[in-house]
Amino acid sequence: MLIPRCGLVPQGSNARPTAQLVGLQPAVPPARRGSTRFPTPLHAEFTYRSNPSAAHKWSRCGHCPWGREVRSTNQDRGGRVGSYASNAGDPTGFTAAMQPIFVDTRGLKGALAAFRAFLFYLNTFAWAGPLFVIMVFLTPYVLAFDRTRRKAQHFFNTLWAKISSFPFYRVVISGLENLPPQEQPAVYVANHQSFLDITTLFHINRDFKFVSKTANFFIPIIGWSMFLTGHIQLDRMDRRSQQKCLKDCGMMLERGTSVAFFPEGTRSKDGKLHAFKRGAFVVASRHNVPVVPITLDGTGDLMPNSREYLLFPGTVHVRIHPAIPPGPVDALTRAAECAIASGLPPERLAPEILGT
Repeated sequence: MLIPRCGLVPQGSNARPTAQLVGLQPAVPPARRGSTRFPTPLHAEFTYRSNPSAAHKWSRCGHCPWGREVRSTNQDRGGRVGSYASNAGDPTGFTAAMQPIFVDTRGLKGALAAFRAFLFYLNTFAWAGPLFVIMVFLTPYVLAFDRTRRKAQHFFNTLWAKISSFPFYRVVISGLENLPPQEQPAVYVANHQSFLDITTLFHINRDFKFVSKTANFFIPIIGWSMFLTGHIQLDRMDRRSQQKCLKDCGMMLERGTSVAFFPEGTRSKDGKLHAFKRGAFVVASRHNVPVVPITLDGTGDLMPNSREYLLFPGTVHVRIHPAIPPGPVDALTRAAECAIASGLPPERLAPEILGT
């Protein structure tokens, strides 16, 4: 079995070994590369690496024999898309034991998921409106007596998140004993699978400030509430914005307020955990605060990335790992990456996490 580069064995390690993707080649070269017509809309995506520096994605018809009807796109045509993990003993990278991770958007199931998503957004905005009005009235008091932490505003953020989520999916939290005291500043880091990650993280009842892309602050009512609460804006394409974000996070920590990052930088496009960026850990190391790793498992299955118009029923598992004490940036990055990876099954780990 492949072990992640961190050396920790992921949850579910007694399952079938995950494929080593380096060096795999298709059983038959993709003779119809770029083709757009298939005999069926059911497609599955797999990844292989022809050399250590390049990864290539191909998607193929699930009903065709291996090596036929292959194309170089992962576009979904109303069917199923997902990722395959294969046995390392199969030199071609294809085996009957492949395990797909599918998002089925067809037929009644897809229609029900779209209707659930509509109800979710309707419920979200219905509650956000009156709660936002209360937050506006509280703003003068908050700015006068609690300018940094803004506990009152955070309370309404948490209330909104729980009311928005509980009719549609269940949140199961483990490891609450690993949370630092409410008054202790810390850097919280979590993997990022879905739009639901933010509402899910509010369930741990800690008044941290999210680092979120600037565009989110322009969402009517919800984005305005984020602004009133003092969450931190980041324009990922602007170097000055990145520097200001790190400065603002440091100021929050110095004043006793925790911050929360998604260190992958953006939502995972394939549902897998990818390598972490250093920003969150630079802040933690510089200001001598612990890092609290959190694994979110299931949000990507309920509302897949780029398919925010769908919401499937299910349960999200939140695993809070022991806090990592302050230390060098690289060590913090690797330790947090390993901790979060340990809470996910092997097929949810990207090749760079597995060390392939």
